[in-house]
Amino acid sequence: MSAYDSIDPILSQWAEARSLTWLTDYQGTDVRTFFLGSGIRDRVQIWVDPPRDGFTAVHAFQNKKGARPKKVEDLPCTVSDLPDVLDRVLDLVEGWLGGEAG
Repeated sequence: MSAYDSIDPILSQWAEARSLTWLTDYQGTDVRTFFLGSGIRDRVQIWVDPPRDGFTAVHAFQNKKGARPKKVEDLPCTVSDLPDVLDRVLDLVEGWLGGEAG
């Protein structure tokens, strides 16, 4: 049993509609994360915390090398709002990757 069982259907449906794939294991730890970007310098990580009492959080991180500082976004949400929050974070990081957001 996974801590993510209650939201895995939501995450799977959301990712499938966007041609994305969640990674579910990191060094033996149960996770839900994926990466965007073509290179290590521009790569963005998005991950979701395991739900607890109907709440979770979506996080985004980019450790941009060079002149720009790292970028971090943490958005707590209810499980029912998870797809909308994932869309907001995806739009945000696409801006980071395209240089549209500061």
